Amino acid sequence: MLRVVAVVRDALRHDFDAPYEVRETSGGRHVAVTIEPWVESSQQVLDVFAAIRDLEGLVMLM
Repeated sequence: MLRVVAVVRDALRHDFDAPYEVRETSGGRHVAVTIEPWVESSQQVLDVFAAIRDLEGLVMLM
């Protein structure tokens, strides 16, 4: 979970973490992370998606 938050921070070149929420599935097998970063351009959105896509063991749903 913290890897995802850090990747978003780095992709946006921020020195702070975007607000985020973590939820565990009822069985505790999976974790959902919702991140709400402030972006200034569509390119930043694409940069975040590209960085997240490279994380091993992550399934991204939109």
